[in-house]
Amino acid sequence: MLKGYGAVRRFNAKRGVALLLAVLWTAGGEVEARAAPADDKSAPAKKPGPKSSKSSPAESARLSDEAELARVTSLYQAGKYAQCAEALADLLPSSSPEESASAAPTRSFSEPRVIERGRIYQAACWIGAGKSDLADAPLRAAIRANPQMNPPDSLMFPSPVVERFIRVRETLLNEIRAAEDERVRKARALAARAEKTARAEQQRLQALELLATQETVIGKNNRWVALVPFGIGQFQNRETTLGWVFLTTELAFLSAALTSTIVTSHLNLEASRAGNLQSPEDVDSRLNDWHNVLVFSSYGFLVAATAGVVQAQLAFVPEFRSVRRRELPAHLRRLPQSTLRVRPQVFTGAKGAQLGISGAF
Repeated sequence: MLKGYGAVRRFNAKRGVALLLAVLWTAGGEVEARAAPADDKSAPAKKPGPKSSKSSPAESARLSDEAELARVTSLYQAGKYAQCAEALADLLPSSSPEESASAAPTRSFSEPRVIERGRIYQAACWIGAGKSDLADAPLRAAIRANPQMNPPDSLMFPSPVVERFIRVRETLLNEIRAAEDERVRKARALAARAEKTARAEQQRLQALELLATQETVIGKNNRWVALVPFGIGQFQNRETTLGWVFLTTELAFLSAALTSTIVTSHLNLEASRAGNLQSPEDVDSRLNDWHNVLVFSSYGFLVAATAGVVQAQLAFVPEFRSVRRRELPAHLRRLPQSTLRVRPQVFTGAKGAQLGISGAF
C-alpha cells in the first residue's frame, strides 16, 4: 500500500461480487414471492409472451451525476480503491475513440465538472490500489479536457496524487501550449468574424437609413405641352440648353417680325399724312427694306417653332424620376451621442497641491 493512504484492509473482489449477487438474487425471490397471489387459484395463468423491453421503475430511476459520484467515492473513503476505480471506469466516458467505439453502451457522466472530479478520484483509486501506471490515463484525459485545470486539493487527496498530476501535466506541456494557441486563434477568429459582422450590420443600417431619408418623385410629361413652341417641350424633357436656344431664337424672330410690322404700318401712315413732303422713292425704299425684314423674320420664326416642336416630340420622355430628401420619424432617429469632456484640475490644501481630472458627459 502507498504512503498517504493509511492501512486499509484488503478486499477480495471476487468474493464480494459473489456475495452481492447472492443477496440480490435472494431479495428478488422474496419480492416475487410477495407479489404472487398464493390464494387466488381461479386466476388464469398468464401466457408466456415476449419479454418487455421497458425497464422497471427501479432501473429507470437513476441518480444524478453528483449523487452517483458521491456514491462511488464512498468506496474511496472506505479504502476500497480497486472497486472505486472499476466503478468509475464504468461511469466515466472513454478517453480514446477506439475504446468508446468498442465499449458497450453504459450509463456515464454527462456533466463536465463531475467528469473531471471523477477522473481525479479514479487516478487516486488506482494509486491507492498500487497501480500507479493506470492513473496516468484519467489524469491525461482530465488535463486534455481542461488545460487550465489546477492540481488536486491537497486536503482531499494525498501527496502521491498531487505529484502524479504535476508529473503528467509536465509531459503534456507542449500539447497544452498547442491547445492554448489553438484556443487563442479560434478566439481571435471569432472576434474578427464578430467585428466583420458588426461592421456589415452598421453599413446595412446606414444604407437603410439613407434609403428611408430619400423619397422618389415621379414627374409625368404631356405630349400636348411638347406642341408649344418657345422651347417649352425641351424644358419639359429636361433639355435645358436646347430649350434656351429655341426660346431665344424664336423670340428674336418674333420680335423682328413684330418690329418690322409696326415700322411698316407707321411708314405707311406717315406717308399718307405727309403727302408729297418726302420723295416717293425714299418711302418705297424704306418700306421695301422693312417688308423684307418682316418676311425673313416671319419665316424664320415659323421654321424655328416647327423645328422645336418636332424635336420635342421626337425626344419626348414620358416620365422623370427624381429623389428628394425627407426627415426620419422621431422614433427612428439616432440617439444623440454623449460627448465626454475631460479637463485637468488642481486642488490646493493644507498638505499641498494635488492634480486631478474631471469629466462631464
